[in-house]
Amino acid sequence: MNQQTTSNSTPSADVTGRQIAIVGCGPRGLYCLERLCYELFRCNGTGPSCQPHHITIVEPAEHCGAGAVYDLDQPAWLRMNFAAKHIDAWCRNDSLFDDELNLVDWLADRGDGHGEPEAFMPRAVVGRYLHDCFCKVVDRLSLIAEISIVRQSVTDVFQNEGRWRITGTEGYCVDAEEVVITVGHEGWRESTIAASEGVSGIELTPVFPVNIRLHLSTIPAASVVAVRGFGLSWIDAALSLTIGRGGKFDKVGDQLKYYPSGSEPKCIIPFSRSGRPMLAKPLTPRIASGVDLARIWQRGRTQISEIAAPLNALSIGEQFWPVVSQCARAAWSLVNRQNGHEPSDGSPIDEFFELWCCGKQDAATVADAMRRSVAIALGQHPVDAAWALAEAWRHLYPATVEKISHGGLSAEAWPAFTRIAQEMERIAFGPPAENLRRILALIDAGIIDLRFVSGELGLTAEQQPRLRAEYFEMEITHCVNAVIPSPLNVSQNGPLAPLLKRGVIRRLHGTQGIEVDSKGQPVNDGKTDTAGLAILGRPTEGCILGNDTLSRTLHQHVNHWAASVVQRGCPVLS
Repeated sequence: MNQQTTSNSTPSADVTGRQIAIVGCGPRGLYCLERLCYELFRCNGTGPSCQPHHITIVEPAEHCGAGAVYDLDQPAWLRMNFAAKHIDAWCRNDSLFDDELNLVDWLADRGDGHGEPEAFMPRAVVGRYLHDCFCKVVDRLSLIAEISIVRQSVTDVFQNEGRWRITGTEGYCVDAEEVVITVGHEGWRESTIAASEGVSGIELTPVFPVNIRLHLSTIPAASVVAVRGFGLSWIDAALSLTIGRGGKFDKVGDQLKYYPSGSEPKCIIPFSRSGRPMLAKPLTPRIASGVDLARIWQRGRTQISEIAAPLNALSIGEQFWPVVSQCARAAWSLVNRQNGHEPSDGSPIDEFFELWCCGKQDAATVADAMRRSVAIALGQHPVDAAWALAEAWRHLYPATVEKISHGGLSAEAWPAFTRIAQEMERIAFGPPAENLRRILALIDAGIIDLRFVSGELGLTAEQQPRLRAEYFEMEITHCVNAVIPSPLNVSQNGPLAPLLKRGVIRRLHGTQGIEVDSKGQPVNDGKTDTAGLAILGRPTEGCILGNDTLSRTLHQHVNHWAASVVQRGCPVLS
């Protein structure tokens, strides 16, 4: 295997065979490499007709497979919101090898005590697993292909004499017949929407990487810190400014108590447009043990699959959402009865969701919602409408992805669906209960102040940063930006922006995600041939629903891409 850091040459002129390039090699790039390995081994087994291949991986992060999000050196309090039992880098239905371990088995094989199936792993642990899987795939591929790893960021991809030319930040250049762009978050970038929210003139510190951005030298002890955003990254920021500064949590009864180190901020103040929190993800065995809900979810998935596509705004309100609501109601009733709690009359699911969505929430309402979700997640409180809706959304999500991706939702229906999806993100895809318990302990310790969760950031008459809510105002010393860029906000320094500018790729009307087909090949106006180019993962969000996942089963685009690439270069399979 050849590893390069900087080169101005064009390796494709120096090697024989077909050139394939993977631009960006976090988890999605790893999955592309793994499927490419599988297909090339299949092709190789058919005889000598499969021509030699040279595979170039262009990834700036030190550890391919992990990328920036799953960086191996990040602290342990930055955790997944996806249980360990669901993390598996391999395709179980199509494999030629028997040494492919899922995360839980990989941890057990190493004698690591983290390997509880229901646990929410530190992201660094998952990063080590993904990088190990990458190394295994590279070792296999090296037997049948040449591999180069280039540690640079890509700035452009364009057509050049029948191939795709890739250029990097340090002058690197390579031509390839096949290119797949899997750049994910495109590194740690600041959100670009701050200025439009009236906070221009205020310096915003990004959250990631936390060991640099939130270091004591950047945000001193006793600072008054506002945090823009109230999602998962906000929790990462709050924990990095407390436990990351030497603070400790101890269990006192059923609660956690925080013991400060003296190095944390005086106050951490989240603020967001809605003020609505993320709710804790439950430990399923503690809640629904012995209750079989599979029939409810299967019926719901079938009902969603039978809705005529493309769905319009009326379909969302009269067909799609009623399926989610009815499944949630059925699960809520069944689990409560099983646990000896007689469900109340009425329709608590729709009542809860309507109340949840109407207007901004105050500090007391937010804290109560978080506490209740933690108690339910740990099996200390009967399930409620929020739990039932979250379970229904998670279990029906694969059918939703299948129905809505690739134009299954009309352009005029996207606003209605997006409103539902954004709220369900908070309700169904929140943090592990352990991390939310820590946030509650910081609230109880007076370090986190929720009075401004629906507040606004601005400047005082003296041009000092301040937060303002309906009844309160507070001057702040630092502001952290915990809103990561949307999948629609492509980096102006990466390969997607110039492709969009030249019209090689386009956004799907209504969703604004990059439009691709089932193999990831961009769809455009037909004036530019995109054969040999593919875009997979986060930038296609909307065209393909649900890209922010490690799941190998939710989408099949990677599998289709790899099969098509090898088929074009292996006449026996054509």
